[in-house]
Amino acid sequence: MLLIRLADVSREVAAAPARSRKIALLAALFREAEAEDVPVVIPYLAGRLPQGRLGIGGKVLGRPVAPAAAPTLTVREVDARLTALGEVSGPGSQAERVRLVGELMGAATEDEQRFLIALISGEVRQGALDAVAVEGLAEATGAPRRTCGGR
Repeated sequence: MLLIRLADVSREVAAAPARSRKIALLAALFREAEAEDVPVVIPYLAGRLPQGRLGIGGKVLGRPVAPAAAPTLTVREVDARLTALGEVSGPGSQAERVRLVGELMGAATEDEQRFLIALISGEVRQGALDAVAVEGLAEATGAPRRTCGGR
């Protein structure tokens, strides 16, 4: 799945006031996703990185990078790049992080850059918490919805 699709749905979910609309948007996204995308898509929608904190601050994220002209990044490619970024340590690690973030942002369109900056900085706020994402996944797959407490 292309990252742009996830970024677009995230924006739409943020603008949707009704939980039912959020679930419908997420269900449509999950119907399009490959099974391998889902373990990345759910935490991204909830504003979490599977890798945890990466040690990338606003100074690095605030560096302007010319955006890509067309979307090519996939969610799994972004996940792999963020995993590599999280593994950087030792002497010269700050410069390497700056380089890797610059490469990632350079491969991202302007909309994808906005989503990535929010995701990496922990600022994704669209109301797609895990429970809503799970309900959207259940709707997409035809599985029964579960409420809190498993009832």
